[in-house]
Amino acid sequence: MQGVKSYNKEFPPFPDIFHFFPKLNAAVCKIPKTGTVILPKIMNILDTKLVSGRRKFDLTQYPTDDLKYNINIDILNERDGAGVAYIIIGRNPYDRILHHYIEEINVVSELNRQVGRTLRKPLETVTVGGKAFGCGFQVDFQEYVNFLLEHILKSGLYNPVIGAPIARHCAPCNVKYTYMFKQETLPNDIFQILNSTKISPVYRKIINQVLLHDNDEQKLYLDNYVTEVMASQRHHKQDCPEMLALLYKIWESLKDQGVLHVDSKFPHESFAKVKNKPTIVADAISVIRADMKKNPVRLEQRSRQRQEKYKLYDGLNQILMDKIRVAYKVDFLMFGYDSSSTPGDIKHKIP
Repeated sequence: MQGVKSYNKEFPPFPDIFHFFPKLNAAVCKIPKTGTVILPKIMNILDTKLVSGRRKFDLTQYPTDDLKYNINIDILNERDGAGVAYIIIGRNPYDRILHHYIEEINVVSELNRQVGRTLRKPLETVTVGGKAFGCGFQVDFQEYVNFLLEHILKSGLYNPVIGAPIARHCAPCNVKYTYMFKQETLPNDIFQILNSTKISPVYRKIINQVLLHDNDEQKLYLDNYVTEVMASQRHHKQDCPEMLALLYKIWESLKDQGVLHVDSKFPHESFAKVKNKPTIVADAISVIRADMKKNPVRLEQRSRQRQEKYKLYDGLNQILMDKIRVAYKVDFLMFGYDSSSTPGDIKHKIP
């Protein structure tokens, strides 16, 4: 713990927002790419009892980030005497860095813009239907890692860069966490909450069924991801004026993530029919879901597709790898990850 305290003294944590659920008296530290989408959704349902008397429910119908559940860490600290159950979710730093790159840098996002503009990168050329379009800043993996580490390692600077260590966000010296989960084992970890709370057997059975069905989680992720990327395009339209180019980048990103089959071809005609409709987001999700059903990705194949992306680390020199270990040393320590490991050592564990 002394190492954590010295780290937080050198790099002050950001004043982050927690998901707080009053009826459950539980709070989840919000960190992207750690599983803090599905867990708050489940807790949202339990907290508001929206599924009472129903045998099934679809997690996609519940808000991803209901603002009424957001609460500042300072307010939460005042509730310690009320027995709040604090939850923090970790993820192997190598995996988290890689997925930030695949899911955000490779499409149109605030992070893509922030990095691209800082490095003065051009827009990437995307060819769709025989036409070339500029869409998203062209940033390679090494450039992103360099950018990320430069911002993280600025001592004492309030700089909430996306992808910063979890220890910088969740204030481990200021919050006594009740549960410390890992993204890699999140379903089993969530079972701990279910088994230690006084929720009814009906609720517990419903949640267990959702966690055990990979397709449900994939649909949930897909809906959130497509909605967020397309929302970013509306805010940064000049970064990708052509909707078909954006849809192409989303398609390729989903293949890299193992959501879509590696051999799935971009359905140009299907997307062209809906690109100008006001229901474009829902229509795009429907087109993607149709391909997921037509060309299902087996769990083993999904792992192989994701593992292929770990080859990006082969292009990083030892100096950069050592900087990653320094910048994320407390994340390695807090969650029991081996800081001396390499990306190749963990890729077989990707769910």
